[in-house]
Amino acid sequence: MQPDHKSLWRLLIAQTQVVFNDNASKLALISLAPLVLSTTGANWVTDLLATLLVLPFVIFSPLCGWLADRYPKQLVLKYALYLQSLLMFLMIFALWLHSLYFAIVVFFLLALQACIFSPAKQGALKEIVGSAHLTHAVGWMESLTIFGILLGGLAGAGLFTWLDGLFSNHWHGAAGCFIGLTLGCILSVFVFGNAKTAGSQSSDPFSWSLFWNHFRDIAYLWRMHKLFLPALGIAYFYSLGGLLYLVMVSVGRFLYPDSSKAGFISGEYLAIMGGGIILGALLVIWIAKHRPVMGLVPVGGLGMAASLLALALLYPAGWPYLGSLLVLGIFSSLFIVPLNTFLQDNAAEDRRSRVIAATNLLLNLGGIVAVAFHALLENILKLQLKMQFLSLFVTMLAIGVGTCFFLGKQVPVLFKKTN
Repeated sequence: MQPDHKSLWRLLIAQTQVVFNDNASKLALISLAPLVLSTTGANWVTDLLATLLVLPFVIFSPLCGWLADRYPKQLVLKYALYLQSLLMFLMIFALWLHSLYFAIVVFFLLALQACIFSPAKQGALKEIVGSAHLTHAVGWMESLTIFGILLGGLAGAGLFTWLDGLFSNHWHGAAGCFIGLTLGCILSVFVFGNAKTAGSQSSDPFSWSLFWNHFRDIAYLWRMHKLFLPALGIAYFYSLGGLLYLVMVSVGRFLYPDSSKAGFISGEYLAIMGGGIILGALLVIWIAKHRPVMGLVPVGGLGMAASLLALALLYPAGWPYLGSLLVLGIFSSLFIVPLNTFLQDNAAEDRRSRVIAATNLLLNLGGIVAVAFHALLENILKLQLKMQFLSLFVTMLAIGVGTCFFLGKQVPVLFKKTN
C-alpha cells in the first residue's frame, strides 16, 4: 500500500502534543509543589504525580485497547483530543482555586485521556503506512514521543519559572503556564483534523470483563512468544525511563535547592537527552534502508548502561555530563525503535491495539514499581545521586546482557546488506 504521508504527520504532531502536554503539566505541578508545600510533601507529590501518570494504563488498558479495535481509530483519537482540551480548562479552574490537590485529580484525568489515545495512535500507524514503511513511521513516532516527554518537561518547568517571576505569585504563574498549554491542546485538535485511518478492525461487543481482563491480554502476549519478549523489553525500557526522569528531577533540586529554577534545569537536561533520541532514531531509519535493525537492540542496551555509568561518576554539570546525556538518548533509540517496530508489524490486524494495550499495561506496572523504587531510594534510604545512578546502571546492564543473550544471533546481520 502507498503510505498516506499527510495523515501520518497529522497523527505524529497530535501525539507529540499529547505527551508534551502531559509531561509539561507534570513538571509544572512538580515545580509548584515545593513552593506551596514542605520539602517532604513536595517529594511525595513528585512520586504521586509520576504514579498517577501511569495508573490509568494499569487500570484501563484492556478497555482502551478494545475501543481502538472496535471503533475507527480516527474517531477515538479525535474525541480524545477534545477531552484533553476540556480537562485543561478544568486544570486552570483548580489553580484559580489555589487547590493543588484538585489539580492533581485533574492530572489523573489527563493521564486517563493519554491512556485512551495511546493504543489508537500506535495501532493506526500500520493502517496509514503499511509494513514496508513501518520502521520509518515507528522511528519517528518513538523519537517524537520521547522527545515530547522530555521537551514537555523543559517547557512546563521553564514557562512556570518565567511566569512565577513575572507575577511574583506562585498560583498565578502556574495558571498562566496552563493557559499556554491549553492553547496548544486546542491547536492540536485542528492539526489532527480528518487524518484518515482504517475502519473498525473488530466486532467484539463491549463486556464488563474488560475492566478486569488485564491478565488475559498479557496471557495472550505470553502465548505469542515472539511478541512477549519485545513487549517485555519495551516495558523495561519505559520503566527505567520513568525512574531516570525522577532522578533528573532530583538533579535539578540538588543544583538549585529551594528555587523554581530546579525544575527548569531538570527539564533542560531531559531535553538534551531528547535531542540524542532524535539523532538515534534518524540513525535507525538510515540503517533500516540497508540492514535489519533488530540486532541494534543489545547494542542500544549496553550503550545505555555505559552512559548511565558515566552519569553516575560525573558531577551533574558541565559538558562531559551533558554529552553523556546526549549519548544516552542516542543509544535509547537504538534499543526501543526496533522493538516497537517488530511488535506492531507482527501483531494480528484485529488484535494489534490490544497487543499494544497489553504492552502498555506491562510497562506501566513497571512504571509503578519504578516510582516505588525511587521513593525507597530518595525518601526512605535517602541515597545520594551517585548511588541512584549506579542502581540505574546495574539494571540497564542486566537488560543489555539479557538482550544480547536472546538476540545475539541478530548482531552479525548489522554488517550484512539486505537486497
